[in-house]
Amino acid sequence: MRQRSNSKTNLLDDVENRSKYEKDAEISFELTDNINLQVDEGAQPEPMEHNRRRVQMDGLTEPKISVPNMVKNSKYTMFTFLPKVLFDQFKYFFNFFFLAIALSQFVPVLRVGFLITYVAPLVFVLLLSMGKEAYDDYQRHRRDEEANKTQYRRLNEDGGLEYIKSSKIRVGDIVELHANERIPADVVL
Repeated sequence: MRQRSNSKTNLLDDVENRSKYEKDAEISFELTDNINLQVDEGAQPEPMEHNRRRVQMDGLTEPKISVPNMVKNSKYTMFTFLPKVLFDQFKYFFNFFFLAIALSQFVPVLRVGFLITYVAPLVFVLLLSMGKEAYDDYQRHRRDEEANKTQYRRLNEDGGLEYIKSSKIRVGDIVELHANERIPADVVL
């Protein structure tokens, strides 16, 4: 067995010299902290360590894992929107300062004027910020959904090409890519 490091020149050398090993070699990529190209010349695969993953060119992956290929850039869900936005807003000194001033008006000894004059500006700023965050997150959800539904052509077991959503691409799939096309996953070109 011959093993090469992940430097660019060695990988290019391996690709150029691939034809002389194709006859009696099984080519597989072993993914760890570094990418190593292994060429096993007629030998059985060695037992794998627990922290290694082997992706063979036929699409098989060891150990069997299925990581979804979904894009998710949105920050919030329906349940986390209000707590996260309020936490983010009160991290700013001035928002926290106006909150403290508004809360101090509930104590009769500290009351200076009408409560509405202290609460209304804070509520106005918070509502504007929450509206902006809601709109931005809605746009992120739409872009994520569009990216996850984009169709790509994948090589199936019969040797033909089939259309598949980018969210359904799995480790070991062989995907056809064209010029100026978004790359749907981490791929080896």
